[in-house]
Amino acid sequence: MKGILASGRLPLALALVTLTALTLIMFGDLLFSPDGPILSKKGLDLSTAEMFLRDFEFRELKNGNFPLWNPHLFSGVPFFDGVQSTTLYPLNYLHLLFPLPQAINIGIALHTFLIGFFMYLWTSHRRLHPLACTLSALLIMFSGAYFMHIYAGHLGNLCAMAWAPLLFLSIDGLLDRPSVGWCLLGIFAVTMQVLATQPQYVYYTALTAGIYCSFSLIKTARRGIFLAGLLAIFLGSLLLSSVQIFSGIQSAKEGIRNLGVSFQFSSMFSFPPENFLTMLSPFFFGDMTKAPYWGRCYLWEMSLFIGVTGFFLAIYGALYGEKHLRRYSVTMAAILLLISLGAHTPLFNLLYHYLPWFNKFRGTSKFIFPASLFFSMLAGIGMDSLIKHPHVSRKFILALFAAGGLLVATAPLISTYPNQWSNLMQAVQATGESYLSPQAYLDAAFIENAGRFASAALNTSGIICLMLSLFLLLRKYTEKALYCVVIMACAEVLVFAAMNRPVFDIRSVMLDDFKRFYAEHPGDYRVLNQFIPNMALSTDSKDIGGYFPVVLKRYAQFIAFTQGTDPDRTMQITTFRRYHPLFRMLRCRYVIIPRVNGVLIQEVAPQILPRLLLIQDWQTLSRRNDIFKEMAKATFDPLRVVILESDPVPQPERASTAGMVAIEESSTDSLRIRGKLGRAAILLITDSYSSGWRVRALPGSVQQNYRVMPANYTLMAIPLSAGEHRLILEYKPRAFLIGKWLSLFSLGIYIIVLICYLRTLTNTKGKMVSETGNYQKH
Repeated sequence: MKGILASGRLPLALALVTLTALTLIMFGDLLFSPDGPILSKKGLDLSTAEMFLRDFEFRELKNGNFPLWNPHLFSGVPFFDGVQSTTLYPLNYLHLLFPLPQAINIGIALHTFLIGFFMYLWTSHRRLHPLACTLSALLIMFSGAYFMHIYAGHLGNLCAMAWAPLLFLSIDGLLDRPSVGWCLLGIFAVTMQVLATQPQYVYYTALTAGIYCSFSLIKTARRGIFLAGLLAIFLGSLLLSSVQIFSGIQSAKEGIRNLGVSFQFSSMFSFPPENFLTMLSPFFFGDMTKAPYWGRCYLWEMSLFIGVTGFFLAIYGALYGEKHLRRYSVTMAAILLLISLGAHTPLFNLLYHYLPWFNKFRGTSKFIFPASLFFSMLAGIGMDSLIKHPHVSRKFILALFAAGGLLVATAPLISTYPNQWSNLMQAVQATGESYLSPQAYLDAAFIENAGRFASAALNTSGIICLMLSLFLLLRKYTEKALYCVVIMACAEVLVFAAMNRPVFDIRSVMLDDFKRFYAEHPGDYRVLNQFIPNMALSTDSKDIGGYFPVVLKRYAQFIAFTQGTDPDRTMQITTFRRYHPLFRMLRCRYVIIPRVNGVLIQEVAPQILPRLLLIQDWQTLSRRNDIFKEMAKATFDPLRVVILESDPVPQPERASTAGMVAIEESSTDSLRIRGKLGRAAILLITDSYSSGWRVRALPGSVQQNYRVMPANYTLMAIPLSAGEHRLILEYKPRAFLIGKWLSLFSLGIYIIVLICYLRTLTNTKGKMVSETGNYQKH
């Protein structure tokens, strides 16, 4: 691992100071205010989903509860599922120390710094000049592929992406000088990425690393050692994060994406070929602030920008950088861009049908992030070459000058040919992949304004190209020209980032208003919140909906049935288009509908089922469609009859209920229930069924063995005998229990190996110092 410090302590210290200073310049105004505005655009993922998830899990942790189940969304859904919960991700413990807005902002700033710092270490290991390393770090920190996820509020994405450069550093270390240290570093990087709970980025990073390692195997002379190191990284990270992975696998088996997503859904958010323009002109299609984005999909997933200067430095590095420094970076960038195109190439069809797990996700455009890592590496290599070799290729300077002239000359053509410009915009709209209103593409004023904005963007990029060509021409005569190149490259991405750093006030989501409403309308009921579904997590209310891709399959299929859609096609997002009478079975009392000037709260079912209900009458139907057919009948009364999928034991008498049940105590993951029955009955629990629920009999209970059964396809039922019952219904998936002990054991082993390695490293250095001292004495 000596390559990290190859440039000396001073350059590393200067890099740390530089990266810290620029991070503070970008975020400093938001880091010290506990109730200040929150980074990201209001109405996107942070303000509608992720903020409330963080609030819920760390509020529970402060109260001493490690939540495995989320009772607030989708009538109850697994929480520690490898996607929602970041409880084990160490850097998120900022939420235990700071208020929610401040913790979110500090976390975003910290991970922006970390990805830059790790990029610096990776490029430094390749022996690039410290200035080139710092430049690479800044380019990825403020790149379109990374920084724009702040705009969208993708906290998990930002956390997971930050660790990718550290993984590639460990791979390069294994290639150059295999050691236990590089394995430990790789294990740490992958584990942190897994704990950040973004399985798509974990999978895409692993796929990228697999391709990179395949190329690296071609020339390495120590294939066996290299493969052994990679295997150690894979197994070590798997064992350390097994509690997260095992829980995620179990939840996935019960989730709507268990069988994969449809080809059409998976092909969504493929990188549009025309968005390669964002390499040179990031706001050609609009900037989402002064001009709405009219391109395909969302700009935060479709921007390859690392600066015009950064882009041409990357080309220079690809053409003139030292071959041993490039190390397949050009090939990797090309392959990753090809994969990112998704459905726009025949390759996607092959990957979808034949590459394991590829069909579990959508959004191949996310491959532009690892591509940007290699672009940033190439830009650093290009700068390194300019530092070491003052004679810049005249052909490159001429080509750069020509590119700048072409961009400047092309810019006014947009206004010169307005019909062709309008046709171009309408062609984008015709793809059906634009999320801008179709009426906008027919608005002459909007089209004209978009044309002016695109023209200005092209003109700006052209001027930067011309300036860069001038600085490179002057490089032969003065080193100061290089500093101008670096300053221009940094200024570009910093301005770009500053333009994509919106904030919103937490008070604007009306949390206090909803808390007040629920306080004035107490009761154990649920709502259907179409305004901000995940708000239930912060208002301590319960919702039959939510905004998250992880939904229990049974529940999603039941909702599809109530919405009149095919349950077998429910593999994506659970949507509510209408209220259904069976929602009272889910305890849905209110529907919350957004309005132009606020929200409408409408009571739709004053009489709902209680959380616990004793039922004497039942039907046994084993097939889902038969259950739905029976529930669709006007005669079906969930207060009187329950549909089971196998016969209950003990079987109740079909007579009036003689007994009572009550909840003594409840938490996110458990219910303590007591009851007294004169005859056997079925206890219906109007919470979502999952195989992770278990029943434990308490002393004094007449029944020692209880069975949790699916009821009405999506709820829970427990057959009870006559007598007194004291029991605890708790959510404790076996996968979590097994994974927990395996992770704890593996963590102990990891710490022991790390301590031994560090001691060996210290002893080796001490011996070298001692031998050097003895040599000098002689």
